[in-house]
Amino acid sequence: MKVISTAHRVVKPHATIGNISFILERHAQENEHGSTLFRIAGLVMEAFFIEGYSTVVAINLPNTDELLNISGTKDRIKTIFKSADPSADFGKRPYQSIINLFKFRDSMAHPSKEMFNEEKELSLEDARNISIKDVRWNLTTDTEKFCTLDNSLLIREDVMKVIERTWHNEWKSYPLDSGMLFVSHKPKGE
Repeated sequence: MKVISTAHRVVKPHATIGNISFILERHAQENEHGSTLFRIAGLVMEAFFIEGYSTVVAINLPNTDELLNISGTKDRIKTIFKSADPSADFGKRPYQSIINLFKFRDSMAHPSKEMFNEEKELSLEDARNISIKDVRWNLTTDTEKFCTLDNSLLIREDVMKVIERTWHNEWKSYPLDSGMLFVSHKPKGE
């Protein structure tokens, strides 16, 4: 008798994206030169990770199709997480960090000109004697402010809290596994 073996593989690329995000943050911490660029890339990847993770959560909920058909990424993610964690409050951490992460991702995908100002209070004597070139300015963009080490670590901490609150232990997989392979065997002719 011959047997037909069939393999099905469930791939969860969000876990790989989460790893990439983690590695980029580690590079940012180890390499001061270019750390902002590594951190920007890592946070953008973290947003993609959350989007993929929310899809995996939705697949485990009873109203999967309804959840996955919600238009608008932020609205879909909010609805999915609210379905998995009815106590989710997007005006407070950790869920607020998810919203901020997507605002950041959107600002990177759809850039606009940033205007920023900084005011310095100088004594009249300093104003007369110091060249404007000698005044130390700290003009930073919203992107640079978002991509600090402290904020990056806070975002990642909040992402883990969201995972803890939205993943249910009775589901048949794990939130960060990279996928599963299912193999079935049946006699040929059945």
